[in-house]
Formats: sequence, structure tokens, C-alpha cells
Amino acid sequence: TLFPYTTLFRSETYRIVSEAINKLPDQMKAIMQLSLEGKKNAEIADRLNISTETVHTLKKIAYKKLRENLKDYYYFLLFFI
Repeated sequence: TLFPYTTLFRSETYRIVSEAINKLPDQMKAIMQLSLEGKKNAEIADRLNISTETVHTLKKIAYKKLRENLKDYYYFLLFFI
């Protein structure tokens, strides 16, 4: 059965992505964590007391930084996310 491997790959993927998010500046890290929880930009803005435009801008920058930081894991993440 593949279940143990699937669980292992999911937990490893979570670890890799979490480490990359933790390297972001504090506000970007908070935005990305809330986004991963399923929060919309307006909800994130309310929670962090910032504008929705700031959330949008910082999220775009964070995604760019994450792509750069995770480029070595591209194929691994592609298959297991």
C-alpha cells in the first residue's frame, strides 16, 4: 500500500514549505500562514490591521521569494502537492 509513503511525502512537503515560509519577513510570514489557513485577503487585512492592497502586494512578493527558495524542490513539490 502507498499510504505510508503518501503520508511521508505530505509531511515532508509541509516541512519544506513551512521552512521556506518561516524565512520570510514577519508580516509576509503571517500573511502566508493565514492564506494557507484559507483566509481571504480582506480577512487577512482585518486580522493584521493593514490594507487589502498591502496584503495583495506582500503576498505577490512572498510568492516570488518562495518560488526562489523552493526552486530546488520544484519537481518534488509538483508531484506531491
